[in-house]
Amino acid sequence: MNKARLLILFVLLFLISTLTVNSQQTKQTKTILVIFGLAPNQPAYIPLLNGIREKLDQEFYENYNLYMEYLELRRYPNGNFPKELFETLNKKYRDIHLDLLICIGLNAAPVVKKLAERYLLELPTISMDLDFSDYGYDSDLRLNDKTTIVNMKMDPAKSIAFDVKLFPETSSVYFLAGISTYDKLFLALAENGQRKIY
Repeated sequence: MNKARLLILFVLLFLISTLTVNSQQTKQTKTILVIFGLAPNQPAYIPLLNGIREKLDQEFYENYNLYMEYLELRRYPNGNFPKELFETLNKKYRDIHLDLLICIGLNAAPVVKKLAERYLLELPTISMDLDFSDYGYDSDLRLNDKTTIVNMKMDPAKSIAFDVKLFPETSSVYFLAGISTYDKLFLALAENGQRKIY
């Protein structure tokens, strides 16, 4: 009698777990497109992508598709991303049902806003970028009224002060930068931060 009850209990548990798995599999698969402003080798993109994947796993288990595109905006003059290149992206996703667009990084959202087709511009959007408003540089990151903006503030003075605290014998601070518009901006911010400390 006890063996029969245990067997029935086991079968019930097996059926419940099977139904739960099947109900999760029949949930509608979500499709997310992430457009990064810079090249894929950016160190900051790794923790951002890991965080996105972790959140998607929590929300949708494995019922999602994640697409990623990299605009590599540093390769082109500021504000002059080639329309033809973005047109390939427009065509690529035109027949894919997208549920969410995520724009990450330096000027990704403004480029999307300027060159994307309507189906992309009307998607619910998360727009993440560095916030330079304290330095007089504002950018419109909103694609539509379904856009959530995540501003990331930079505090070079705080970063440099922390670094100097790690190495108290420091007598000089050197900055190495490239020649792109963004590199010049970051260099100016770092030099400004260093002047606040010394």
